[in-house]
Amino acid sequence: MKKIFLPIFMIFCLGLTSCDSLSEEDAESYVKLIDEKNQYLGRIIIIQSRLFEGNRSREDAREALEFITGEEIVEKYLQEKIGTTSDVEMMELPTNSRSMRALHDKFLSAIHYFYLSQQALEESGYVRSTGIAEGYWHESRYRYLVFGHELCRYTSVKEFYESKGQEGKAFLEFCKTPKPERFDPEKNQGQSKFMNEEETEKD
Repeated sequence: MKKIFLPIFMIFCLGLTSCDSLSEEDAESYVKLIDEKNQYLGRIIIIQSRLFEGNRSREDAREALEFITGEEIVEKYLQEKIGTTSDVEMMELPTNSRSMRALHDKFLSAIHYFYLSQQALEESGYVRSTGIAEGYWHESRYRYLVFGHELCRYTSVKEFYESKGQEGKAFLEFCKTPKPERFDPEKNQGQSKFMNEEETEKD
């Protein structure tokens, strides 16, 4: 009985592993597919963070040219570079495997929560409390970073960003950071970065 159980157990474990991971080739194909959208999502997450901070620090922040420009950039990147959640959901993936869909769903969820944040802002604006909108933003950022760490598991993905030279350096540095934790307002935790948050965003 023991001799029969061991091979069956090993097959079962291998089956679970195959469901949790992509092949290196599929991972590389996927990251090439979503790379541009992923980069722009990171940028608008950073810009929106600055808009929230500006609104808290200055009463007239919403009237400043930088604030208005930031809002316009977020809207432009969402519409022209990322697309709607339906657009992203309907993308033709390299394979139809459960592993590929699970990875793509993580990316999709980060976009979904960012849209929820924007919808909350449209309903209340910056005049009233932005707590709900910021809560959705934090969840979007958290899921974005979790997705990034999923990509870090694959050697082929790292090699892809290495081939991009300076442009891919931020991702490789990000892979060295600890896995993110959900935002806790009672703790003052440091931020994990997917890209250089000190860079000035340009249209």
